[in-house]
Amino acid sequence: MAATSPVKLRDMLLNMVGVTDVSALDVIGADTKDQYLNRIQSDINTALQKLYAVMPDHVLQRNDFKVIYPPTTLTLTGLGAYNKSFVSSTPFSGWMNGCTIRIDGDPNDNRIIDATTLEAPYMGTSGTRTATVFCDCILPTSNIASVDAPVRLGSQPYPDLVPVVARANLMDSWFIPVWNTGGLTACITRPIRRPQLYFVEAMTSNNVIKPRILLDTLPEAAYRLDFNTHLAAPRFEVSDLTSTTPIDLPLGYGESILEPLVRAEFSSFEAFNGDSKAYMKAAEVALQTVGSVAKFQTHVSNYTRVNPHE
Repeated sequence: MAATSPVKLRDMLLNMVGVTDVSALDVIGADTKDQYLNRIQSDINTALQKLYAVMPDHVLQRNDFKVIYPPTTLTLTGLGAYNKSFVSSTPFSGWMNGCTIRIDGDPNDNRIIDATTLEAPYMGTSGTRTATVFCDCILPTSNIASVDAPVRLGSQPYPDLVPVVARANLMDSWFIPVWNTGGLTACITRPIRRPQLYFVEAMTSNNVIKPRILLDTLPEAAYRLDFNTHLAAPRFEVSDLTSTTPIDLPLGYGESILEPLVRAEFSSFEAFNGDSKAYMKAAEVALQTVGSVAKFQTHVSNYTRVNPHE
């Protein structure tokens, strides 16, 4: 199926409301305008979810590459006992978000939430402390629905990292309890070495689920992490509806595919007075078209040509 004309959010907005310029929306009144905008924003996101659900898998698959940074030292000031806040006197980098931090004077490893917040309370004494950040949390590129195997450390001669089904399983490769007559008294601390296991954890931000990769050990050096991902449907806010930038859709599914889906969603709006049955039929045809392409391309990708001379 050939790519269709790219579609812009602004054009869809104008087509849904039946005006030729964004300024014309002001005539219908603020309350009615907001009602229209909120409804169209919701319909566009719903239509995109339906479209991505029937797209061919291979179209939504991407290779992603991230750097596992070497251990980095920070100087933390303003640390208060039993507090989660901190100030770093050394530059804070975005890759540190979510990563493990080992603070001098605290017997427990902690995790960084953002540039000023720890996940758990600091259990040492108040003051200025030196800390080491380990890059054991990797955030994939935005707009990713899932992380898929294989996950490997670049082109190094190491086996692929092994996935685990729960965050607690990350300890399986290194947690060794030490027992005596009084019971469990100590355990080996989390080692600093090359990772072997990983867990994909779903994080929710602004009602959007985003995956992140957690590693079993604290990486001792820099690595390149290679992994596969599956694209998520883009999500737009009301403030995006006046954008004139074309929506970047796989296979260019724009004017003849996405727009019928949005119109079908909008046709159930109480202010709609068009032929809703016709719009629903057009949306059904659009989804069937994409589904047919997906089946055909899956068949082609699974087909193996046999050389009769072998």
